[in-house]
Amino acid sequence: MGTDQDKLYVLLLSIHGLIRVHDLELGRDADTGGQTKYVVELARALCEHPRVELVELLKRRVVDPQVSDDYAESEEQLATRARIVRIECGEEGYIPKEELWDSLDSFCDRTLEYLRQQDRLPDVIHSHYADAGYVGVQLSRQLGLPLVHTGHSLGRVKRRRLLAAGLKRDQLEERYRISRRIAAEEDTLGLADLVITSTHQEIEAQYGLYDFYIPDRMKVIPPGVDLERFHPPLGNERQATIHKALKRFLASPSTDFPQMYLSFPSAKDPAWASNFPGKSTIDVIAPAPWSWFAQWQHQPWKNRGAAYDDFKAELSDRLLEEVYRRAPQTKGAVDHVELSTPLS
Repeated sequence: MGTDQDKLYVLLLSIHGLIRVHDLELGRDADTGGQTKYVVELARALCEHPRVELVELLKRRVVDPQVSDDYAESEEQLATRARIVRIECGEEGYIPKEELWDSLDSFCDRTLEYLRQQDRLPDVIHSHYADAGYVGVQLSRQLGLPLVHTGHSLGRVKRRRLLAAGLKRDQLEERYRISRRIAAEEDTLGLADLVITSTHQEIEAQYGLYDFYIPDRMKVIPPGVDLERFHPPLGNERQATIHKALKRFLASPSTDFPQMYLSFPSAKDPAWASNFPGKSTIDVIAPAPWSWFAQWQHQPWKNRGAAYDDFKAELSDRLLEEVYRRAPQTKGAVDHVELSTPLS
């Protein structure tokens, strides 16, 4: 690290989930979603600012055969002046955020050791989500550093929604450790110098539920748009990779699907883990030309004949092969498959 004291050393905390420099596994599970993308892009944007010397994104180090070895690396260079630093935190395996609370004091201690080995302390700490808020509060108090916080989602809001959905309070405690989360959020709001939100509704209707609701310390900064990915038509769309892939597929449908959407709806159902422990659901959507199914369009529903059933089974096998390739942990664990076509 350099020694330019006029430039900022920014410390970002985002503890749960999986983050690496390349190929973010967005949607892999409930802990690796929008926050993952947000903090990586934030780190990259901050390090481009002329007043910033260094951005460090502190994560929990994960050593687990079920995930990539990338998450066991102690450091990764994210950009010229930004890096991911992974801190030991309790047991090595990949753990859901709800089960990390007892390990957060260890994360604090290891982070303090790491920071005291650096040439200088950070100028500001920016915590993301309740678990990082808990750590940020401890670091801020011990080091006398300002704390910025972004909640991403809030425990009081989640508890209200889940109770309305029919879950019992003891279920919320067992599954989500919701009281510990809310207590950490209250402490964070009480200490934070600045709380960043996406909307005014978040300030008034969500943070307004908290005892330490201090709107004067809250600032709306709407999420930006990556103009490298989202932009008006440029006129060269026929040269795009997806256009070429679709053209190839429509000319020869037996080749690989040009595009596929995978999601895990059960991961977003707050009652799923309690009602169906150890099970998950997967949705897979892929394009298909209407011509594949036109010959059966006038046949009765559920009685379109053996050829149609065989064709659906073939499509199911093709889609499953893609699922196994993209999510290899699912191979051998699929109990039931059901395929829908434009006719069903």
